[in-house]
Amino acid sequence: MRKRRRTQPVRRTETRRTYTQPAAPRRRRRPIYRPDYARVRQIALAKRAVGVLLVLLLVFALAAILVTWVLPAIASSMEPSPLAEEERVAAEGTPDPQAPPEPEILEYDRNTGIPLYDNAFNLFVINAENPVDSEFSVITAGFGGVQVDERIVPALTALVQEAESAGITLEFSAGYVTYGEQERQYQKQVDALIAGGTTKIMAREDAKALVPAPGECDLQTGLCVTIQGDAESFGGSVEQVWLQNNMGRFGFVFRYPAGKEPYTGCAQNDLVIRYVGPENAAAMRRLSMCLEEYIDYLK
Repeated sequence: MRKRRRTQPVRRTETRRTYTQPAAPRRRRRPIYRPDYARVRQIALAKRAVGVLLVLLLVFALAAILVTWVLPAIASSMEPSPLAEEERVAAEGTPDPQAPPEPEILEYDRNTGIPLYDNAFNLFVINAENPVDSEFSVITAGFGGVQVDERIVPALTALVQEAESAGITLEFSAGYVTYGEQERQYQKQVDALIAGGTTKIMAREDAKALVPAPGECDLQTGLCVTIQGDAESFGGSVEQVWLQNNMGRFGFVFRYPAGKEPYTGCAQNDLVIRYVGPENAAAMRRLSMCLEEYIDYLK
């Protein structure tokens, strides 16, 4: 049997290795950021402009809502109901666009205590040159059995009381005349002239000298009153003389005096007196003018 050769083990010589840390990768330098300040400023201005525009749009929208819905709703809630308006109109009467403006009391007369108004009221006149239509109306009040413009009631009251203290009684047969009533009186006069033989055309013209046509009569102002009596015998009477000397202090004049037919268009009638205010009444007497003359004189 063959013997195996005995070999000795080979010794391994171990060499000591040294560990070296791998080198860190080299970092790349980032470029330094330099902002574009002009661009930033433009962006900021654009944002601000957009913000202002949005605010303006919001304000405009709120204003539109306020004007379109809120204010009309408030105004509608403050308006009187149709029923209340009808009751007010029925109680006060409908104001007429042809009527003189509602006057305010300027002051009170020192001597008589009556209220004084401006000439827009005092000298408002209805005649052939200044007619009114059938819609014209006046806010009236009762006095002495007739209706007159409520604003001359204090002056009439003072006039009547002053006359009574002088032993004179003033009673009235007519005051404010409506368009319809004036139309009836005028047509009655026209019919009487036609019955007397006057043609229809001439009757309508001739009647105006005695009874003004509807819409052309100053009695429709409510500023005139007709004293009860006979027109032919009233001239020169105690009442007529007293009125001539005293009624001016209370603002009254004769509406259709003698000799003024070319201006008034009506025959003399001293029974009709008219309110014009104390100052105008004094001036008209001093100048010997009727109402139409005086109004032209002031122009």
